[in-house]
Amino acid sequence: MPKAFRGSVIAATVVLAFAWLSLAQLLPEKAAKPPKPSPGKTRAQAPPPEIKIEEPEVVLIKAGEFRMGSNSGAEDEKPVHKVIVSDFYIAKYVVDNAEYRRFMDATGHRAPAPKGEGWSFWSGRSFPGEIAQQPVVNVSWDDAVAYCRWLSQATGKLYRLPTEAEWEKAARGGLDQKKYPWGDDPPDAHKAWFGQKLSSRPVLKNKDHGVANAYGLYGVAGNVNQWVADLYNGRYYGRSSPRDPQGPFGGVDRAVRCGGLFDDATRIRCASRSFKPPTDRFVDVGFRVARQ
Repeated sequence: MPKAFRGSVIAATVVLAFAWLSLAQLLPEKAAKPPKPSPGKTRAQAPPPEIKIEEPEVVLIKAGEFRMGSNSGAEDEKPVHKVIVSDFYIAKYVVDNAEYRRFMDATGHRAPAPKGEGWSFWSGRSFPGEIAQQPVVNVSWDDAVAYCRWLSQATGKLYRLPTEAEWEKAARGGLDQKKYPWGDDPPDAHKAWFGQKLSSRPVLKNKDHGVANAYGLYGVAGNVNQWVADLYNGRYYGRSSPRDPQGPFGGVDRAVRCGGLFDDATRIRCASRSFKPPTDRFVDVGFRVARQ
């Protein structure tokens, strides 16, 4: 191909390319297709249902001194010693199944269930309606603390488990060194739920069963044992702090108070003490809350 002709072809090609680019800039741009909506985002997601928080009914226990323990009871109740407790509030009733269910719904916490083989009042994460007002049981000390933490966050108030000293002061109802919350008269089925056969399927009473003490508290003798905040030590009373004792600094088990449906009359006295491993869950152990 002659050089002159080759140069003409190249020049023409450059001119045509330049003209095409110029024309392309003058043409309107092709409208971009809107992106297809992703599955599941065509409608606004509904907010999670709001969990209604019902605060427990509490009673103010005024600051004051009382005599704690019993010199006629078990060795871990001795010696009787004077204790000064600051103002605090304590729930009128133990936590019931309906209240605990709200906590579970809000947090996804596990359902009450025995550790290993044992009786259970719940079926999975639900329970029969007739036991809604019965104390929740088969909850560990750790579960009870988690409930208090949730209730504190939900209400903006500091809920917790009562100390042993607070629990006993509240249970006595201002009666100095009396055996039971109502005095020294022996218990019966009207006053408290106790003395049931351990071998039979447990039947609990509603949280308001029995008689209230002088402070208006129910369920401080029988029906269910109750977790308290303190670690347990059988010799702690001999060195307990005289003001707002918090329990021993060391230990493994947690203290339990009140006595339950399987206990006899001696175990549902105000001064009676017991203990359980904090991770275990029992069909006769529940809890009540306190706050400042």
